[in-house]
Amino acid sequence: QVGDEVLVALCDFARNSLREYDVIGRYGGDEFTLLLPQTDTQAALAIGNRLETGIQAMQLPCLNGTTVTISGGIATKRGVEDKLDAVLKVADQALYEAKRLGRARIVAH
Repeated sequence: QVGDEVLVALCDFARNSLREYDVIGRYGGDEFTLLLPQTDTQAALAIGNRLETGIQAMQLPCLNGTTVTISGGIATKRGVEDKLDAVLKVADQALYEAKRLGRARIVAH
């Protein structure tokens, strides 16, 4: 139940931190996908880092002072020929690089 409370808090924080036309969705387990229309890599990194910093600063009563961190992978769709599954694969590779580098970070490919 604590895990569910954390996921709800993370989603609420992200939804309130994103622009009205950005979309967040649960991808599976504790993984989420953000769709950031008309956002280049640098702006996506800024958004990801702002989310990571804000989430790490959250104080959730259910966690008794434990800090929550996120890791993220960013990939940008550069053209109409880019297929969604290919973009998601690149983002997933960036996510695993973020985890390999020590977590609590955002990596772009």
